[in-house]
Amino acid sequence: MPTIFKRNRFRSLLLACALCFSILFSGMVPAAARAEEEQEDPIGAFVTRAYTLILDREPEEEGFAFWKESIEKGERTAANLVNEFMTSEEFTARSLDQDQQMEIIYHVMFDREPDEAGMQYWLNYLDCGVSISAIINGFTHSEEFTALCEKYNIVAGEVTPIENRDLNLNVTAYVARAYRIFLDRKPETDGLNYWTGRIAKGEISAAEIVNNFVQSEEFRNKALSRDEELALVYLSMFDREIDDSGKEYWTGILNNGVSISYVINQIACLEEFSTLCGKYGMLPGAVELTAPRDKNYPLTAFLAQGFPILTNRSATAAELDNYVASAMNGSRKVEDLIKSIVSLEECSSYLSDNEAFIKALYRVTCGKEATDSQISSRLISLNNGITRYHIVSEIAKTDDYKNRLAEMGISNIISKPEKVIALTWDDGPNAPVTNRILDVLEQYGAHGTFFVVGNRCKTYRSCLIREINADCEIGNHTWDHTSLTRLSGDGIQSQMRQTDDVIFNITGIRPKVMRPVGGSYNDTVRRNVGKPMIIWSVDTNDWKYRNAQHVIDEVLSHARDGEIILMHDLYTTTADAVEVIVPELISRGYTLVTISELAEYKGIEMENGGAYFSMRG
Repeated sequence: MPTIFKRNRFRSLLLACALCFSILFSGMVPAAARAEEEQEDPIGAFVTRAYTLILDREPEEEGFAFWKESIEKGERTAANLVNEFMTSEEFTARSLDQDQQMEIIYHVMFDREPDEAGMQYWLNYLDCGVSISAIINGFTHSEEFTALCEKYNIVAGEVTPIENRDLNLNVTAYVARAYRIFLDRKPETDGLNYWTGRIAKGEISAAEIVNNFVQSEEFRNKALSRDEELALVYLSMFDREIDDSGKEYWTGILNNGVSISYVINQIACLEEFSTLCGKYGMLPGAVELTAPRDKNYPLTAFLAQGFPILTNRSATAAELDNYVASAMNGSRKVEDLIKSIVSLEECSSYLSDNEAFIKALYRVTCGKEATDSQISSRLISLNNGITRYHIVSEIAKTDDYKNRLAEMGISNIISKPEKVIALTWDDGPNAPVTNRILDVLEQYGAHGTFFVVGNRCKTYRSCLIREINADCEIGNHTWDHTSLTRLSGDGIQSQMRQTDDVIFNITGIRPKVMRPVGGSYNDTVRRNVGKPMIIWSVDTNDWKYRNAQHVIDEVLSHARDGEIILMHDLYTTTADAVEVIVPELISRGYTLVTISELAEYKGIEMENGGAYFSMRG
């Protein structure tokens, strides 16, 4: 066992002298007579010497008879006698210190002076809070005590531990060590019994002892600095002072938002701690992490690093727990967490300048500086009314962002909807109808895709801005609603380019999908559109019938997971139908998504020039 305290040996010398005087002047018989007595009545002699050495008096007749008879009948052992004498009120009343008590144990059980090494060994355990009974029991297992008992023709026996602190002396020493390191005091008996009892039952490990003491109210009330806490954890788990490299490493981990419990759990995996635990006969174990931020270090680090960049302050533990928990339960993607931070007033005031905001956002989301072209496009978006909230959505679609998450080991998994369906509208924008459709989508948190005609966009630019801010998708539907099958490759590219440019100049975003007019395409169209071609699986013919109930019936009767529904945002009857269709589909368990979201949920990698009628998976 590691040495804990050194003792003053002067007390031991005094006690030895006192014992010698006791032998000479206490009225005991001379050595020769004593030897004769031991031969004639060895058990009685053992009882007498116990009275003399432990209680410092001659036995009373009744007591002597009781103990002698109990031992002779096998009701008591030598160990029982020593233990009951040394735990009696009479002995306790002598108020001897630990050194003096140990001197007596050596004399009564080994019939000799204590050796320095042995004395220190047992005193260390007493300092740790084990009872005197445990020390006596330790002596019973020695050859010296066995030999002494044979001399007196008495059964040695042993002391059965009745307190948890006496079950395993090394475990008790480990717990007592935690008291001294973290609470700067000796353990109280109740506390020692509590912790050693839990260890004995397998309820708590060596690592959890460290964590429980660090998290205790008594320790938290000491209000130590992070460096001071870390130094004590090092001392408790490595039995040494913290080195500079270790301090730098673990401080960096803590700066990434996790708690000290996470650090303790990581250290518990190291060989150095395992070696220390071996000295106490314990297994290292692990800490049961309860704080969400401790259960997903990569995500916690990502958020903790990004928070001050966006708000000029560190995230609180409660904020990190809330963010990480919502991502881990699948209810929010990582970009949703970033949006929450961006929506804070602190972010708006700290990054009031749009360009400063864009640069900060790229550092957080992509881990690098934004390029000039990225800054330019995002400024177009923000200056024309696209919200910062949606800028996060757009960046989250980029490879830079996805690569950043992958590099940090962050899984961006969200619970996939059971049934998804894509509502799409062609030929707009047309403010009176488009805005009514957007009203419904926003009311129910639904998304859709608008395939816009390029030459209408400047007139209805506010519709495009609103579509983007509603997390809907804008697709290219040619410049002037021309059938692309009639055009050359250059003509097709011109139609696509003009429309892309006008959408970009208004929103700062270039469409990723297109729909050919009439759903018509050929090989020339495939080769030149430069985007996936989104056709449809359900045609409402709203343009033909212009009857709301007809549109409602067509959609609801053909609704299936993965379907792509065609409508047009030109007709008021279509807007009337949408007001019924959207809540009804949601009530049937459908999630209404954009085309790109549909492809993502279905795991489909859309290809330029590919034609997609549905995505049923």
